[in-house]
Amino acid sequence: MVDLAEVKLSSKEEAEILVRSLYPSLSERVILDLLPLINGNIKHISQVRSSNRPIEELEHNEWVLGVGRGFDWLHVINTAFIVGPFDPHLSFAIETAAKLLESNIEETRIDPNGIVLLTSAAFRDSAGPEHNLAKEKAMFLSKFSLDIIKRRVPKLIPH
Repeated sequence: MVDLAEVKLSSKEEAEILVRSLYPSLSERVILDLLPLINGNIKHISQVRSSNRPIEELEHNEWVLGVGRGFDWLHVINTAFIVGPFDPHLSFAIETAAKLLESNIEETRIDPNGIVLLTSAAFRDSAGPEHNLAKEKAMFLSKFSLDIIKRRVPKLIPH
C-alpha cells in the first residue's frame, strides 16, 4: 500500500516505476490509465498543502448524501458526498458515503439533526414521459438508498 500524501516523486517516470513495482502483472493499458490519476492526485495533494486552508476544511464535514445526477450546484467543499447512479457498485458507494456521514456524527463534526439524503434524475422537458421517468428514477434511488442505509448503516437512520 502506498500513501500518495507521503510519496515524493520528482517525475512521471518515477510514478510509472512505482506502479510497475507494486503491480508487476498489471497490463500496459491499465498502467497507462492509472498514471494520470496517480499523478493528478499527487499534484492535488501538493496544491491542498500549499493552499494553507484552515484545518476544518481539510476534514470531512459533509452532511448531505446526494444520489443521482444533477448535483452540479452542490459541489461545495465539505458539504456533500455525491454518488452517481451509473456506478456498477452503487450499493457499496452509498454504504461508504453513509458510513462517512455516520463518522462525521460520531466525531461531532456536524449537527446530527441536519443529515440530508437527496436523490435526483436529470430530464430535459418539464412535462411528458421524460419528466415522469426522471421522477420515478429519483423515487427509486431514494428508496434504494434508504434500504442500503437501513441494512448496512442502521445507526444513521434516526438522523
